[in-house]
Amino acid sequence: MPGVIDLDAANILLDLLFGSGTPASFDIAILISAPARDGTGFVEVTGAGYSRVSYTNNATNWPAAAGAVKKNATLIDFGTATADWGTDMYGIAFFAAGDIKAWAQFTTPQTVLNGNTFSIPPNAVVITA
Repeated sequence: MPGVIDLDAANILLDLLFGSGTPASFDIAILISAPARDGTGFVEVTGAGYSRVSYTNNATNWPAAAGAVKKNATLIDFGTATADWGTDMYGIAFFAAGDIKAWAQFTTPQTVLNGNTFSIPPNAVVITA
């Protein structure tokens, strides 16, 4: 029998993972392909100038969830590509202790070419429970 949690419980769960300080930060990666539900099978972007971004896991970056939705409150900046990173990029993933914890798909696939800057604006990451 399928089960459902209410909105308050969903907000609590989202706030425990994003904004609680545990883990202290997430390493955010850009993905070319989607992970499987167990977090395997994804392909990460490669290219000169690319590296994962460390994003502090606090209430400033992740304000309280509402309506079973959690959003980033600050810019996530990947800097400038010094080589092509790829076309039709899938989205981003959040890693802690080497394990993928969550991911988000871009509304529109992204392309980052040599010389382009890439960042994710506030409220663009929307994670639901």
